Amino acid sequence: MHKYPSSLLSLAAIAAALALSACGGSSPSASEEGQASDDGQSSEPAGEPVPAEEPSESDIVSILESQYAQINAGGGMAVTATASGKSMVLKPKIWEAHKDEPCRPLPQSDPGEYECSLNLMMTMREGDNEPGKHAERVHVSWDEVEGEWVGAGELRERRKKRK
Repeated sequence: MHKYPSSLLSLAAIAAALALSACGGSSPSASEEGQASDDGQSSEPAGEPVPAEEPSESDIVSILESQYAQINAGGGMAVTATASGKSMVLKPKIWEAHKDEPCRPLPQSDPGEYECSLNLMMTMREGDNEPGKHAERVHVSWDEVEGEWVGAGELRERRKKRK
């Protein structure tokens, strides 16, 4: 039989209690659900509906360029090679980008949320002039309020600000 420290057992007991309390939440009654839907109010203001077509290549590239611009504006991304211990700062730059396959709707997500793949020619360090091949997946979401495609992280930030 294994002996566990009492602090570990206490932590396990607290975690179990929290899990059980989360399961015991009350659900709204049918009359409350009807009232909520009759009000016609949601946390997001009504806006542009999700387009029938998936995001275009230019939309996806624009989102990825915006994400890379944020990295570069913050001074780049510091990395260290584990084997050698050598450190460097990555500053990605896209030279060329192509969407070679359709975007995939994200399962169990809201309509208008996609995962799109891009094949890129890019450099990772400032001053590099010889781009290399790179593939990237980009999560793209439709912002109904602004009526535009944005990165999933950007949409989360926008929704937080609107609350």
